[in-house]
Amino acid sequence: MAKRLTYKNLDDKMIKDIKARRVNGETIESICNSVGISTSTLYNWSKRNEKLAEALEDAEELSSKRVVLTATAALVERLKTREVKEISITETRDSNGRLLKTQTTTKTRTVEPDSNLITFALQRMLPKLWDQLAVQRLDQGADESSDYGELIDSIIYKAKNGGLK
Repeated sequence: MAKRLTYKNLDDKMIKDIKARRVNGETIESICNSVGISTSTLYNWSKRNEKLAEALEDAEELSSKRVVLTATAALVERLKTREVKEISITETRDSNGRLLKTQTTTKTRTVEPDSNLITFALQRMLPKLWDQLAVQRLDQGADESSDYGELIDSIIYKAKNGGLK
């Protein structure tokens, strides 16, 4: 008969596995189900087992960092001009519903980044630089309704040339 799992007999391999699964996005509930314990049991064990507590804490931090990196990468991709392929499939059928012909059409279109997204990203990712350039822009007589293109170009230029502080 298999030995009953307790916090005392959790070995380093099990703890490492729990941490890896959590970092890779698996839920605590799913991990606990596969181990055969409840989530409350896992958290109670973590109060008694320092290695488990550290592993769970590290896993949450690493998992959060992974989400931030993924979201940031997705945002950066949306800030680039990109080509999008649109595929449409048209079927022609006879009166009995039998397929006679399938035609696939592919269209490629260029998608420019949305100016609101650019503004959002720059305000959040480069707030000091954004504020400096916004003040400069207002000092030069531009009002709130003016086009942000020049300001955005200026920020991008400074970012590319190491002007971020």
